Amino acid sequence: MEHTAQVTLYTLLMSDRYQKHIDTGLLCYLQSDQTQGVAVRRSDLVGIIMRRNELANDILKASRTQVLPPMLKSQSMCRGCRHLNVCTIYHKAHGGSSGSSGLGDLFDSNTHHLTNAHAAFLRLWDWLIDLEAKEMQLPYSKSKKDNRFVYHFLRNGLPSLSERTSNGDFLNAASSPTKEVDCALRCGDFVILSSESSHLPVASGIVTDISHSHVSVSFSKLLRLPGSSPSSEASHLLEEIWRVDKDEFMTSFSVMRLNLVQLFLQSAQAAHVRKMIVDLEAPRFDKGCILSQDPAISYVLSQRNLNVDQRQAILKILAAKDYALILGMPGTGKTSTMVHAVKALLIRGASILLTSYTNSAVDNLLVKLKAQNIDFLRIGRHEAVHEEVRGHCFSVVSMTEMNIQSVEDIKLRLDQVKVVAVTCLGITSPLLANKRFDVCIMDEAGQTTLPVSLGPLMFASKFVLVGDHYQLPPLVKARENGMGVSLFCRLSEAHPQAISALQSQYRMCQGIMELSNALIYGDRLRCGSPEIANAKLDFFKFKVSFVVDTGGYGYQNLLTQLVHLSSASMFQIHPSSVFQFQIVLREFIKSKVCLVIHDLQVVLNPTKPVIFINTDALPAFEARDHKIVNNPMEAHIIVQVVEELVNSGIKEEDIGVITPYNSQAEIIRLSINHTSVEIHTIDKYQGRDKDCILVSFVRSTENPRNCSSSLLGDWHRINVALTRAKVRITLVFWLD
Repeated sequence: MEHTAQVTLYTLLMSDRYQKHIDTGLLCYLQSDQTQGVAVRRSDLVGIIMRRNELANDILKASRTQVLPPMLKSQSMCRGCRHLNVCTIYHKAHGGSSGSSGLGDLFDSNTHHLTNAHAAFLRLWDWLIDLEAKEMQLPYSKSKKDNRFVYHFLRNGLPSLSERTSNGDFLNAASSPTKEVDCALRCGDFVILSSESSHLPVASGIVTDISHSHVSVSFSKLLRLPGSSPSSEASHLLEEIWRVDKDEFMTSFSVMRLNLVQLFLQSAQAAHVRKMIVDLEAPRFDKGCILSQDPAISYVLSQRNLNVDQRQAILKILAAKDYALILGMPGTGKTSTMVHAVKALLIRGASILLTSYTNSAVDNLLVKLKAQNIDFLRIGRHEAVHEEVRGHCFSVVSMTEMNIQSVEDIKLRLDQVKVVAVTCLGITSPLLANKRFDVCIMDEAGQTTLPVSLGPLMFASKFVLVGDHYQLPPLVKARENGMGVSLFCRLSEAHPQAISALQSQYRMCQGIMELSNALIYGDRLRCGSPEIANAKLDFFKFKVSFVVDTGGYGYQNLLTQLVHLSSASMFQIHPSSVFQFQIVLREFIKSKVCLVIHDLQVVLNPTKPVIFINTDALPAFEARDHKIVNNPMEAHIIVQVVEELVNSGIKEEDIGVITPYNSQAEIIRLSINHTSVEIHTIDKYQGRDKDCILVSFVRSTENPRNCSSSLLGDWHRINVALTRAKVRITLVFWLD
């Protein structure tokens, strides 16, 4: 009956997808090689739908109240149920016992390994996942006062419509040439919009309507193609072919729950990982291997292009029996370190699983491995993989090139290759169902939520987490409740001895590095070479004519403080609010050379790597419209400084503008005349750098105590903003 019901459900799914009535199906048993036809009967269909509604109601109640439905208390039914392990684990985690389950010894045999601490951990993270899912479940129908913008995407190949609707433009979308839309999108789905020409993601939105000819998507802001000018923006949008993909993050909650419950299953692998992550047992390291004749260690010691920190990090990985944590501070070459770590592990004959939350992070490492002629296999969607590594990805094209023609060929390839790469969410691929690895290396671990991190760790004997919990944490809604605590952060705080820190950075000059050291890293960062420390902007001329429109305040009142920061003191402060951040800056400035002048010409002084523009004396208060915050005066100052930098010989592509708010970025983007200047929010600049960075902090009110901001109060974001520049950073900020 259960198998027949499954066929009936598939007929419903196919009827809904293809908009055709399907009332029969085939049921094939592979073991017995028997096949039988299944005709859908109305009575069966009604019964299945009723059970479905009961289940949906129980799930809804459980998500709202954190109370699970009662167990069936039938040993005969439960003993053969494939969900027995999960069901009993959740029942015990929520206070259940052998008596309340009705299963007696059967319940105890499945849950005797769970402690009270395990149950509390499961309940906490299960609640956090539910909370995060609720936060993300926004209604797809938005009113005009919510400032949403709706665009209609026509299926590519249909006659284009020249007129625009009141809600938005008709834009071309890549789709199947068949009459029906061959996709799994539905109203309310979260989607990612990208351009077909550049394959770059442009915006995220919510599907509001879908038919055989179009998909309507609602966005929080107007669409804009990167690099397009405001004058030609509308025509470029209409000419572009767009790709609409379902947002994988929204489908990740089921993966999170699966990862979480697998941690508490009764298996040797789950028990080992559980000891490390839940019980927080101290990781073990082989102290004798450093003195051995290990060829992997000899390789590491022979690499002259590795600095001391990088060698120590790789040796830490080689010595680890359980796990190692690599703290990759900004610009310290963590990707290069990981390449050498992979090569050292391969010398030992180890099999390696490479993973990260994003495709770009995975492929960034693979591109460098490919340059070293290291063979690997990439698992993922062909179109989502970097073009340089697509030849290593399982797809129709690459399988032909690899001469893979059967399932046996796939298994053979998986057994032959030593390095396999996949995203954290892609770990559920059936290709990896029975695969095990000696080591799992996870990049960007500081930005990956704990439940997502768990999945890859179940495939390896030991793991290496690479990240920096002083930079951006996982981007989640329920961060204040604890969802923002990454596994990297949890383990590094519990066992700092497991950390090997990369501290020699090759990005920032001395002055910029010292600012980050003083505010965040406690003087741990150091320049990797004298050339990096003494790098300066190369102006071909040093002549400016800087004019600021003061709105009638008078030029003589523009007392702008320009501060050159150098030789930081050895202290570490994590500002937790805008007000506290201002206090930190004031204390830092007191011990520095502070220049108070009547114009902005010193902004272009090539000898000063860090410039602070205090807007106290300007009419530079923030503007608010509901939740939208921006600062037109700060934007004007940023635009003027960029103009003078370009006029003085700095290339547009070497200049970046960072701000915490999308609305401020949009104002600056519309006001600036140089399209190659990259203007993004702090979050989008993580992992990127520029020779010259300008930061607009935006927040400024007449009453300082009323200026509260979760964005500026987040010292992780402050750290990212301060560590993107190589030779010059200009901070536009309201101090008093």
